[in-house]
Amino acid sequence: FGPLPEDMRIYMLAKLYENLALAKDVEKVREDSRKIVFTLSKDASRDIHGDLLFGKANELSRFIHLSYRQGRLSIMIEKGKVSKHPLELIVPLLESI
Repeated sequence: FGPLPEDMRIYMLAKLYENLALAKDVEKVREDSRKIVFTLSKDASRDIHGDLLFGKANELSRFIHLSYRQGRLSIMIEKGKVSKHPLELIVPLLESI
């Protein structure tokens, strides 16, 4: 069949992200020109193994930042500094938690 077109691959990642976001209880997504921030609910944040997530984030890119405020985990991706599509980074992170 040949190689998968890039737009089809991104579409497939978007559908996978939608399912993972529901399953992992992603509460809010904020995006501006420089970054995308994914915030998980308090319940989901409470059950996360921070060491494993931190290791996975560092493995994927040094431009992924994790923070924990008001009982919620936030994952920030600096858009202009990563060479991959943001979905290529957030999907493996959500799969690891």
